[in-house]
Amino acid sequence: MPGGGPLQIGGDPGAYCVPGDPDREIGFGAAGLLAGDASATIASVDLVDADGLRLASAYVAPLSEGQVGFGTFFPEDEDSEGWSNRDDPAGYVVEPGDSVSVIVIAARIGASDGTASKIRVTYDIRGTTYDAFTSTEIAIKESCP
Repeated sequence: MPGGGPLQIGGDPGAYCVPGDPDREIGFGAAGLLAGDASATIASVDLVDADGLRLASAYVAPLSEGQVGFGTFFPEDEDSEGWSNRDDPAGYVVEPGDSVSVIVIAARIGASDGTASKIRVTYDIRGTTYDAFTSTEIAIKESCP
């Protein structure tokens, strides 16, 4: 399992590239599922190996059909039920068998392209701290192929 714990975030390896002007905030979402029989308390959500990107904010939300799950979006255009149910990740509790949407809002810093190798979710189960990672690179560039 990614990160050595029961929280599995994301799916197949890949990359998201979104064209965006500097400082234009863009959302990236990844779906997660908690296996096992113990609840997990999320400590933080951040970008790994960020280069030319700033993390504007991070959220988690319960995941059900029709809600923010995975993909990219512009926060100002998002009006889904999942977006309205978003919460601060610090202290968010995921119950066994529950699905969760992990959301980061990022923006390019200056004129250079911005990338991050993955999203990391740090969480605790019964006193043990784990890191779960997405398997998808994210990029905000002047233009994408």
